[in-house]
Amino acid sequence: MTSSTPPGYKVDAERMQSVSALLVLIWVPVLTLGAYPLAERLGWRATPLRRMGVGMAFAALSFVICAWFQQRLEAGATLSLAWQVLPYTVLELGEVLLSASGLEFAYAQAPASLKSVVMSLWLLTTAVGNFLVAAITTINARFVPCRRRARVPFLCGANAGGGGVLRRDCQPLSHRRTAGDRQHLTPPIQAAGQRPEQGHFRLR
Repeated sequence: MTSSTPPGYKVDAERMQSVSALLVLIWVPVLTLGAYPLAERLGWRATPLRRMGVGMAFAALSFVICAWFQQRLEAGATLSLAWQVLPYTVLELGEVLLSASGLEFAYAQAPASLKSVVMSLWLLTTAVGNFLVAAITTINARFVPCRRRARVPFLCGANAGGGGVLRRDCQPLSHRRTAGDRQHLTPPIQAAGQRPEQGHFRLR
């Protein structure tokens, strides 16, 4: 691909990586303020689990677009680097739907005493995933022909479909407070028969 040169600024392969962060900043308010409320008005509740499934589907679609670009390049076509904005846009849409929704779901479902542990495990799985991506990318570059890499979208789609089957039977926990949570949230109550001091409250 050839470098793209907007007026007064040259965008090469290294600078193109900054598009990823910029698209995340764009997609978050677009989805939160626009897409999710619109989906609610249309009768489709955008729960975190549903958003995660849709995010996986968009991630798979971005790889399909990349595979199409690769076929064009192998056929001898010359493409501008600006074409990478298209798969980046779709990929970052999937990332926001999947990653942000996953964080929301994990934090909301974790008990109050384990929220930090659950967030740590989420970050750990992200780190392991990044390591696997680096390892698989290296293996693909050395041993796997470009045409066989087109299987990646199908793997992403299978992952989204399998996750959908599992999510169908998943029942999110209600926000009930356990006895351990009450110790963190409730100040001591005076003895029975005495009125609690101002500022104290009871949990039913």
